[in-house]
Amino acid sequence: MSQKTYTVLARRYRPTRLDDLVGQELLQKTLNEAISQNHLPHAILLHGIRGVGKTTTARIIARALNCVGADGNGAITPNPCGVCASCRDIQDDRHLDVIEMDAASRTGVDDIREIIESARYKAVKGRFKIFIIDEVHMLSKSAFNALLKTLEEPPAHVKFIFATTEIRKIPDTILSRCMRFDLKRIEPAIILGHLAALCVQEGITASTEALGLLARAGDGSMRDALSLLDQAIALSLSNNIDGVTEERVREMLGATARDHIFSLLTALFKGDAATLLILSESLFLDGTDPLLLLQEVLESIYWLTCLKTMPKMKEDATWSKADREQGIAIIEGLGLAALARAWQILSKGYEEVQKNPLPKQACQMVLVRFCHLSTLPPLEKIIESASNRSIGGEGHHSPIASSAHHTAPVVNPTIHTIHETKVLPTQTDVASESISIPDTFKGLVQFLHDKREILLATHLENEVRVTAYRLGEITMNLDTNRFGQLPAQLRKMLHTLTKIEWTINVTSVTSGTTLIENREAATAAKIIQAKENPFLDEFLKEFPHSTLTLMESEHARN
Repeated sequence: MSQKTYTVLARRYRPTRLDDLVGQELLQKTLNEAISQNHLPHAILLHGIRGVGKTTTARIIARALNCVGADGNGAITPNPCGVCASCRDIQDDRHLDVIEMDAASRTGVDDIREIIESARYKAVKGRFKIFIIDEVHMLSKSAFNALLKTLEEPPAHVKFIFATTEIRKIPDTILSRCMRFDLKRIEPAIILGHLAALCVQEGITASTEALGLLARAGDGSMRDALSLLDQAIALSLSNNIDGVTEERVREMLGATARDHIFSLLTALFKGDAATLLILSESLFLDGTDPLLLLQEVLESIYWLTCLKTMPKMKEDATWSKADREQGIAIIEGLGLAALARAWQILSKGYEEVQKNPLPKQACQMVLVRFCHLSTLPPLEKIIESASNRSIGGEGHHSPIASSAHHTAPVVNPTIHTIHETKVLPTQTDVASESISIPDTFKGLVQFLHDKREILLATHLENEVRVTAYRLGEITMNLDTNRFGQLPAQLRKMLHTLTKIEWTINVTSVTSGTTLIENREAATAAKIIQAKENPFLDEFLKEFPHSTLTLMESEHARN
């Protein structure tokens, strides 16, 4: 007694016409018009992830070009009849003029030479000789080069159809000779609808929640979703269950029950570490994989973020009504910043668990870490609290709080200045509006910065030690061997900018410090002062790898 061989759903319900393709509306419309108008190019490139219909589309095009209709007198059509000899032979992969080649297993130039040689001869049975090359990006460089000339100017009876998942690996010389179509990922809602329709045709009872899980697990691939549905049906039959249920699908996928995931998320965002450890330990005892658990938590956080930003997600049929209600309850008191922080911390944690020899413990530590960080106040409140708790002196003396028992070290100025500001009177050689001359050397350097004399100002900041400064005269110390031209350049530039003559005296006496040394010393002193603040000391203990950086306003620098 012979047994009939079972054909998987992905093959049994493979589309035979463009209109049967699911989730590729733009591709359908473009190819329908091109075939109807007999405007199809000699080379087509189909690009997309696995299982979205690249090879299926290639075969449909081959049938459309070679279909002769049920009466044998038909023309090229976007809707092949499926009953003529050409359609049946192509469907069964035995048409003499439709040659399929897997470039993953035949990558060499000799394989391409066979195609080139075959292309010289006219079609035996059909209108066109069609070469379908799957995973074309696997061809070697020499194979691509051998194909170039034939691909650019093929015989009139030849069509090339390429399929690939890695468009970036194909040379530009090949891409420029093809009409490219990008097959997009299929949306979960569309996959769900298609799976439900197939279940009706197969006489299989399946819950919407179970099909929603399969649709999301397909990750945009219809073939993957159909393979999973095949597996779910087989599992249901083996357990004598009436239909495909959510519980069995979760067991098959190794997925955690959604209620448990939402309970975990609730504990995470509340900072309830004890409940979190109990829940995760229970899930691990039930056989949940640590990486899969984190993956599901990340997926749920992403969905909650979409739910928060796009109200229409509340009607997403791929998630059950109960899931949507629980999700809405979780995000009610959460902001987008909290969700983004959760995603960032857990994504980093996922990488850590992958590399850790103790994945279960590592997963729990990642969850506990986030549980702790989720209760921290926002950065704005931390800064405000630090400011409120600062003791000693007014806030404008330092951007960071000081300690009650320590006094900030005073940085003694080493540049002697005469504090007076003079405004030149209006003269024939001076601009109509008066020019304010800075009364300090530091102010003069900033004046040069403002005038876009960046190089000169930088040299003055880093290399010059001023011993005396007054209007029209500067006494400085510098390395004359390296910067001998600097005084002359400075005198000329100041005369140009201020319209007065300046005297630049260079002394050999080494004393004082440069402006940049002054700034670094002041910054170091303020950071030391800040570290003595009790609040910041406690903060740095919590985050030992943090770096304390002094942030000053433009006004403070001036």
